[in-house]
Amino acid sequence: MRYLIGSALLILFFACDNTIKGTVASPPEEIAKKKTEREKLIKAKGLDIKPIKTTGFASPECIHWNGQFFFVSNVGKELKPIEEDNDGYINTVSFKGKIEKEKFITGLNAPKGMFQVNDLLYVADIDKVRVFEAEVGQAIDLIDFSKENASFLNDITFAPGKLYVSATNLGQIFEIDLKTNKYKKLEVEGDLTSVNGLHFDYRAQQLYFVGFGKDGQPDGGIYRINMKAPKLKAIKVCDHKGMLDGVGKISKHELLVSDWNGEFPLIKINLQDGSFEKIEAPEKINGPADFSFTQRGSMLWIPAMMDGNIHGFPIATKFNK
Repeated sequence: MRYLIGSALLILFFACDNTIKGTVASPPEEIAKKKTEREKLIKAKGLDIKPIKTTGFASPECIHWNGQFFFVSNVGKELKPIEEDNDGYINTVSFKGKIEKEKFITGLNAPKGMFQVNDLLYVADIDKVRVFEAEVGQAIDLIDFSKENASFLNDITFAPGKLYVSATNLGQIFEIDLKTNKYKKLEVEGDLTSVNGLHFDYRAQQLYFVGFGKDGQPDGGIYRINMKAPKLKAIKVCDHKGMLDGVGKISKHELLVSDWNGEFPLIKINLQDGSFEKIEAPEKINGPADFSFTQRGSMLWIPAMMDGNIHGFPIATKFNK
């Protein structure tokens, strides 16, 4: 999740014009052609599922699929991502989008990124990562980052034995040792300004991250860090810039990013050549934040933070080609 400033309201940060290859926008007829091709592919693979929209959330920031159901983090009725107001909570939602437990975990401030590891759910909440028993929602631990002046812990991703957590206000990524719950700052050379969404690719040992942009400008980039390298560096993945929020690897050579800026909420990047295209949603998504998948990449679920909804719809990827 991420933040914008407007009308005295601090809004969350939370992935190019039309369909783009490199830095050149495709004409409208090419966009329409690609959309038709995606629709045909979805239908041919039996993925022509009707889009689902579920209402009744309070600034939903992150959707996390644990293999059985979703956790959805809610910042609160008022979009105040750095205020300790005790009105944040987490729902559980079925794979069909039905809210099962309205307020499964309560008493949070502004919960954002989440990740379940075994039977524990880790939740980023302003300056702390809170730990809960995933089955019952009981709080069992917390990892305090307040001494780092963190006020916007954002996304969480998992790597064996550790978690990575983004601190958007600091432009830093922290690594948590899951055996000790102690953390350290990743020393990364390059631009981590307003670092937002995170995704760890275990096979390639690459940590992907996106930036929301500086001072409310749509200039956040898409990067990767080779975690095998002796010196960690932020390497640009493609030329697209925006107000980027969620990020996920959806196939060996495809990366998906959500973007608050512009008409299209999703950007799909070809990791082989750096080309990218905009993906249209079934309806307008205001504040597309941290998304998740079911059905091995075919069904995308994404929050509309500004609308208080979550959306589920099929998306054609190399998972289902």
